[in-house]
Amino acid sequence: MARNVDEAGFSLIELMVAMVVLTIGSLGITKLLTTSFWATSFARRATEATVLGGDKLEALRTIPVASLTSGQERVNEQGAPSAEGHYVRRWTVTPQVDGTTQVTVVVSWSQDGAEPRAFSFRTIR
Repeated sequence: MARNVDEAGFSLIELMVAMVVLTIGSLGITKLLTTSFWATSFARRATEATVLGGDKLEALRTIPVASLTSGQERVNEQGAPSAEGHYVRRWTVTPQVDGTTQVTVVVSWSQDGAEPRAFSFRTIR
């Protein structure tokens, strides 16, 4: 049976190919969005950790060197102590041979079951 040249429309094969192309494109966009959400979440947590580390370092700078001691605390996003906080701040005070003191603050957190992340801040007093 010959096909009429005047017939308009799509064949079943053309529709199936179009569906495959659309599906592959949709999967790519879904992966892109998932990665974007994860990256945004990481950037937010990293920014909060940076602020929390800087705040603690500044607070430790106001304490006389002779009174400085090492310690740690679990805090929430605002820096308030909280047992359910996402962040752990650790600070160590290390006397140096030249008479100065090194203060190191490490802020760590876990995100979505991934390996723990940490940012470190140091100053010499």
